[in-house]
Amino acid sequence: MEEPHLHTGTLTALMGSSGAGKTTLMDVLASRKTEGEIHGEVLMNGEALPVSFQRTTGYCEQVDVHLPQATVREALEFSALLRQPRSLSDKEKLAYVDVIIDLLELHDIEDAIIGTPGAGLGVEQRKRLTIGVELVSKPKLWLISVVGEVDKLSEYFGKQDVKIPKDVNPAERMIDIVSGDLSKGKDWAQVWSDSEECKARKDDLEKIKKEGQGNGERKHAEDDKYEYASTTGAQLKLVTKRASIQLWRDTEYVTNKVALHIGSALFNGFSFWMIGNKYADLQNRIFTIFQFIFVAPGVIAQTQPKFIANRDIFEAREKKAKLYSWQAFCFGEIVAEVPYLLVCALLYFAPWYPVVGFSFKPSVAGPVYLQMTLYEFLYTGIGQFVAAYAPNAVFAALVNPLLIGVYYLNPFNYLIGGLVSRIVWDVEVQCAEQEFGIFDPPQGQTCSAYMMSFLSENPGYIDNPDATSQCRYCPYSKGNEYLQTLNLGKKSDGWRDIAITFLFVLSSYGFVFLLLKLRSKASKKAS
Repeated sequence: MEEPHLHTGTLTALMGSSGAGKTTLMDVLASRKTEGEIHGEVLMNGEALPVSFQRTTGYCEQVDVHLPQATVREALEFSALLRQPRSLSDKEKLAYVDVIIDLLELHDIEDAIIGTPGAGLGVEQRKRLTIGVELVSKPKLWLISVVGEVDKLSEYFGKQDVKIPKDVNPAERMIDIVSGDLSKGKDWAQVWSDSEECKARKDDLEKIKKEGQGNGERKHAEDDKYEYASTTGAQLKLVTKRASIQLWRDTEYVTNKVALHIGSALFNGFSFWMIGNKYADLQNRIFTIFQFIFVAPGVIAQTQPKFIANRDIFEAREKKAKLYSWQAFCFGEIVAEVPYLLVCALLYFAPWYPVVGFSFKPSVAGPVYLQMTLYEFLYTGIGQFVAAYAPNAVFAALVNPLLIGVYYLNPFNYLIGGLVSRIVWDVEVQCAEQEFGIFDPPQGQTCSAYMMSFLSENPGYIDNPDATSQCRYCPYSKGNEYLQTLNLGKKSDGWRDIAITFLFVLSSYGFVFLLLKLRSKASKKAS
């Protein structure tokens, strides 16, 4: 049987039936296992694995995990720039990408979009890309989750009175012997433990270990000191660039987002066409603002599946290969959305605000536009921090409504306050005919004289102050009087709510980092 340790320049195969634990052992050897308990030692040249081991090990798993919107060359360059030693220049790293493209004969598809299985590269092309992504990192050790050629099986099993015919595949027969119908009831694990071959392998391992230790402390390359090959700045730049390119190419995502904002704005605007300054219009101003809030659920429903899909790619391969940190992932996902959020705020404001007839005074339109822009960031941050920890998109969709259940912790409360205060404050209220309260004053008194003491402590105005009958009373004379009933009685309350909304934006993005950190699990170490 092949030796249980790996020699430089050799190919060692790990074989077994389905479910035997081959992938689990490979994950342990590659330091990519995050669950369960691991006992024993994983050594390289007789020494403990360096901090750079994961990123300097080429590990091709069975499942080919790639960003669908990237091209073949972009995927290769991304891996090369992030995983090759930081002592090399970007020019040198990219030059090696051309070498790998030549080696794997990827010229004909280097500019092709990877896509998804069944709608993009073929199975064989995706596998070549998977190998290429690992090759461009210039790995020191290779682990590939597939079966190699078998040697010395007949000799080993012959000692146990089991023969392997020459016309039978030795790998398949070996599996049948140790776990199938040909096992003869033997505990083959114990047979191996008691064999001379096992003793010889253990002696070899001890010899290698002593030789490594006997050579003194191994001199690691300068880059072996770093967990990540690239600097933090390089990670942020490359990850953000890739996330931005992904969004630009995801035309369905961008188009739906734009269409939702423009469509909702037009529907809202023409539903409340040219709101006036009557008493009922004060409520209409609030209703049209409330309609704006409903742009969030639709966009969140798009944002969360995309974030979760990207997170799954990061966790499945890129985090384990130490391409970049989880902080860089969060930063890239957040920053890539910024241009689209700014554009979407304008795309809603422009068709809606003039159609409903609101004031364009800078003191009104400016704060409203600012608050609308903050809202774009607010709901995106909320959607992303839920997606950061949610196991899947369905779970995330179920959690979203729970976030607005507590009034004083409800960000939408302050969002509406910041908008309503600016839009309603300076409105000169003119009640419609049917909105007046009609009454007669005592005989000999005018309407204004009779209502003087009342109006000194209460809002509203008399439309016919000199009349002696049929007095016409309007409950509000200015919008700020109406705002007092909404706990927005001070002009500064609007700016207060805008500031609180800004704090909610910051906290939402803070939760994206926090929850992804809580979700992240370090690789298990052997004990």
